[in-house]
Amino acid sequence: MKSSGVSALCIASRSSNPRKRVAFLLGCALAAAALGLAGCESGETITEHISQRIAPQPKVQMFEGEQRVVFEAAVAAVKSIDFRVTKAGAAQGLIQGISDVQGSDTVNAARQYTIEVRVRSYEAKSTEVSVLLRIQEESAAFSGATDLPLKDHRLYDSYFEAIQQALQVSAKPGVSPADSAK
Repeated sequence: MKSSGVSALCIASRSSNPRKRVAFLLGCALAAAALGLAGCESGETITEHISQRIAPQPKVQMFEGEQRVVFEAAVAAVKSIDFRVTKAGAAQGLIQGISDVQGSDTVNAARQYTIEVRVRSYEAKSTEVSVLLRIQEESAAFSGATDLPLKDHRLYDSYFEAIQQALQVSAKPGVSPADSAK
């Protein structure tokens, strides 16, 4: 007979009894599900939680105007919310930017935001702008940086408002959306 120090885990995993194995695997699955749900926001299913991490969904808003004009306004808006544009391709409808690195109250910690914007026109004078913000944090407590999508953040609203303001400025004769970022 084995000593009482042998764990139930070891016994269940080596058991030749199929019922004990099934019960053990079911228990593991339930424990994993419980741990997975512990990180979810209220009302969010585990599949939504996982899919948001794997393929985060951008915030989308429609704007009246030609794609070129809305693209210029979107670039100006990135600058107006204090991001630096790192890539802007009008033909691809892609804008990428980064914020300044922000220190933290904790020693050896830093945070930076990134923004990715896609501008697409499906109809004449109607253009879709989709935005995804990410936060990258690094600290001494965690070796390496995190790169997490932001589901809800006030920067989304600020960015869409900045686009609208840039479009209003560009509606004036002889003014381009880039002028609103100055």
